[in-house]
Amino acid sequence: MKRMRLIGLIIAVGVFMQGTEGFSRADGVSFSKASLKGDYVCNMTGSSIGDPPTAGNFTNLSFVTVETYDGNGNFSGHGFQVAPPFSQCDVKVAGTVQVNPDGTGLRSAGYGLCGANAGDSGTFAQAIVVELNGGRYDLASLGFPFVLSAYCIRRAN
Repeated sequence: MKRMRLIGLIIAVGVFMQGTEGFSRADGVSFSKASLKGDYVCNMTGSSIGDPPTAGNFTNLSFVTVETYDGNGNFSGHGFQVAPPFSQCDVKVAGTVQVNPDGTGLRSAGYGLCGANAGDSGTFAQAIVVELNGGRYDLASLGFPFVLSAYCIRRAN
C-alpha cells in the first residue's frame, strides 16, 4: 500500500512539474508585452474558407503588412492583400496582444479587408510565439473563416 502511495505521489509531482514547465525557460529568457516594440514586417499566407466550408469553397490569401507595436500590447499596421483571381488591394490591421513569460501568447487582430474578402473583415484570435528577444514572432489563426500562418520580423532602426 505504501509503495502504491509513493508511486502515486511521484506521478503527481511529475505531472505538476511538466505542467509548470511551460511558464519558465531553461535559458532564463522571459517575455512580456514589452518584448514586442517597434516596426515588424509580416508575411502571412493561407486561405479564407467559405460558408459552408466545403471542398473548393475557399480563396487563397497572401498578406504583406508593416505592423507597429507600442510595447504595451497594442499594434496597428497596413499592407497589401492578394487573393487570386482578384487584384491586389490595401489591408489594415490593428489590435492587442498578450504575451506569456515563455513567449507564447494571443493576439486579437482586427482586419479591414478589401476586394473579394471585404465581407470577412472583423476581429480574429491568433496564437503567437515570440522569439529572438522580441525580434521575431510567428502566428497562426485560431478560427473560422481563416486558415492562416505568418512570420513577422522586427525592422532594424
